[in-house]
Amino acid sequence: MADSAATSFGDLIAARIRAEHVPISARWLERLRDLLTVEPNEVFPSKHLLDHIPALIQQVAEYVRSPEAEAVEANTSITAKAQELGELRHEQRASLHQVLGEYRLLGAILTTFVQEEVERLHLSPATGEALDVLRRINDAIWILMQTTVNTFVTAYTETIGTHAARLESFNRMVSHELRQPLATLTYAVPLLKSEPIRADAIRHEHVLGVLERNVVRLVELMDQLENLSRLQTVNPDTPAVQRTDAGLVVREVARQLREMADARGVDIRVADDLPELVVDRARLELILTNLISNGIKYSDPQKTDKWVHVET
Repeated sequence: MADSAATSFGDLIAARIRAEHVPISARWLERLRDLLTVEPNEVFPSKHLLDHIPALIQQVAEYVRSPEAEAVEANTSITAKAQELGELRHEQRASLHQVLGEYRLLGAILTTFVQEEVERLHLSPATGEALDVLRRINDAIWILMQTTVNTFVTAYTETIGTHAARLESFNRMVSHELRQPLATLTYAVPLLKSEPIRADAIRHEHVLGVLERNVVRLVELMDQLENLSRLQTVNPDTPAVQRTDAGLVVREVARQLREMADARGVDIRVADDLPELVVDRARLELILTNLISNGIKYSDPQKTDKWVHVET
């Protein structure tokens, strides 16, 4: 009887996700626009890519209805969409932290949707039934996320490999371009030091001219190489600095820590006038998560009014 009830509840939630996949997609897209630092119409810059959202959500619904272990991986159309998402985010210079955040948001939205449907339809599933449906949702999202992340990491690794090859070619070019003027200088300086050349004013001026031209050439060459290196150099350890709305980041962290705060009776307060910053969003989120969670964790249990306030 329990298995039958669990299957019935799972089927019902799967049907509701399929029926409401467009509004659920709209919720996810709205949150993605806050998470990513590209223009809103560039989150999914084509209709082909925009169609990925409802398709992925419908696949989650299918997994909730029929949670075979291979159900998601076996759908090559869906895995291809997840791979395209990874490639797109790499092209947009998103961080891996942001890619993971996208699926974390989808999981939170679907969990909230299940809770809303239970209340709206006045359902009373057993705790095990509800947890089983939520587990299936999280399993499906994890499979899709793994596909997207693997594609993202592969593209990132290929970029590093391309950079290494370019750097090797760049070093060869530098060596070749520097060799000729340096060889000329090496030849001309001893001539300038010699007594005969000093006695011959014409030759003296000629050698000085050679030295001057090659020194100028070296200076120009170094300027060109410096500019070129700035264009070609990609340092994987350099933070992904981008313009970021600090308020959006703080509110996202607050959402993530809401259960922890509620369990300790702590109110997380976020000022309305937080500025835009040019920072590494992922690192800012990690720092804020650490600071706010510490504020919650070490709050005074004897106080009745406990809060963490983030302001400028």
